[in-house]
Amino acid sequence: MPRNHSAADFLEEDRLGKAVDVRLLKRMLRYLRPYWVLFVAAFFLAGGITLVELALPYITKLAIDSVLTPPWLVVDTATPPAPGAIALGEGRFLVRAAALSPEVRERLEAAGAVEGRYLLLPLEGPGAAVAARYPDRFQRISQGFLARAEDVRGLPARDLLALKSQEIRILLFLVLGLLGLLVLRFGLSYGQVYLLQYAGQRIMFDMRRAIFTHVLRLPMSFLDRQPVGRLVTRATNDVAAINEMYTQVVVYLVQDALMMAGVLAIMFRLNARLTLLLLAFGPPLLALTFWFRTRARAAYREARRKLAR
Repeated sequence: MPRNHSAADFLEEDRLGKAVDVRLLKRMLRYLRPYWVLFVAAFFLAGGITLVELALPYITKLAIDSVLTPPWLVVDTATPPAPGAIALGEGRFLVRAAALSPEVRERLEAAGAVEGRYLLLPLEGPGAAVAARYPDRFQRISQGFLARAEDVRGLPARDLLALKSQEIRILLFLVLGLLGLLVLRFGLSYGQVYLLQYAGQRIMFDMRRAIFTHVLRLPMSFLDRQPVGRLVTRATNDVAAINEMYTQVVVYLVQDALMMAGVLAIMFRLNARLTLLLLAFGPPLLALTFWFRTRARAAYREARRKLAR
């Protein structure tokens, strides 16, 4: 004879207290095990996507610093400001702007030691012919022809193209690299979404089949006291929410963590003080996030309770 069930035997929506139930997570992982290879592949794809995402702004940085902006600086200092600096005499050095650390450059600019941006053209090539026609604007040194960026802006367009021929080739190479990375990111993202969706659909099928089989084995007394909407919600909406956890939360959480770690590492490399200043806003944002999560969880649970009636 089937045992009579009391109301305490059933899981009410308003009695769910813990946000994370380890026992429940272990039970859900049982459905993930048959497809663990797909999830491992998705994690590797997430790492590749993260690397591509970090490389995209770096290519933009290279284009701005090395092509669109004259890359050389002339500074007045007693000692070379960076490795590879070219001595011009009288305490003046020619150095690549990218070779200066943010702290050194800030100190030099505060002292008024930076004269400005310069172009350095090789002794041979289209730019050398243009420099030879404008001896009042270009200074010849052992490494090539040197000119202030402001002094060449008024040159004819044909001469400017000749001066920038090397930079234009570099820019085209960077554009092709950027397009290649975009195509690679699309391919990696497509593969990741395909694997996750395939695994998620299979997991949903297994869970719904298990739930349906379990419901068929329950006594009629249980079915008499349970609203139909609650049982249907368990097999449809709740399973879909679990599928979203598998396909949207788990892998993307790792991917976002890798992205954040990479961004912070690059930010510390560029400017540690500015990065620390930005991180000071982290605790208030975390507190606001936890507050919103608590309110949203209560509202979502109430919506599920009403839907299950």
